Amino acid sequence: MAKQKAKTFEVQGTYRYMKGFPQNKDTRGPEGANWDEHGGMYITDFIMDEDNLAIFEESGSQWKTYGHTKAERTKHNLEEGQFMIRPRRKHVEKFAQYGGPPVVVLADGTPIDPEEGMGVGNGSTGYLQYTVYQTPLHAGSRWLGSQIIDWKQYPISAGGGGAAFANRGESHISMSEDAPVDEDTPAPKARAKVVDVLEDDEIPF
Repeated sequence: MAKQKAKTFEVQGTYRYMKGFPQNKDTRGPEGANWDEHGGMYITDFIMDEDNLAIFEESGSQWKTYGHTKAERTKHNLEEGQFMIRPRRKHVEKFAQYGGPPVVVLADGTPIDPEEGMGVGNGSTGYLQYTVYQTPLHAGSRWLGSQIIDWKQYPISAGGGGAAFANRGESHISMSEDAPVDEDTPAPKARAKVVDVLEDDEIPF
């Protein structure tokens, strides 16, 4: 087994189009991609300001950044001073500990359970953890997890990533402006339970 030398980084920003759960992972990808061969891909748009872009660029990640030109800002609906990346993670990796869904938790560390029917909607803000790794064969980046501080809920169908976030109190929870509203849509739920912080040896890097 080729050992991965990896460093973990954390940036703060806004989520858009998050597909971070088995129920909504992307199995198609862009034209020409075959993400189904990996069992699907977990992927999200993540929008940052200039300070967090600097952290990201210093990390050496190979993920492309968008927002440097007017054309990019127009295409990706970004304001001047906003920059976007597309973190991703395969559902199935050659080594199992590097695949599967990312960790997605609230401010106090409580996991967001997609079985309850609510995903992370556009405009949700928080933190993103990712690794930048190097093997003898190649370098890469992997989405570890997300901590949602302001949770815009969005309904998704009910059916380990290795991140360990600090406890930041309680998340603000509201319904995403993009979410369909009807009598069957459950109201946002307050979350107070604090889960144990992951030990270092539970992180597969």
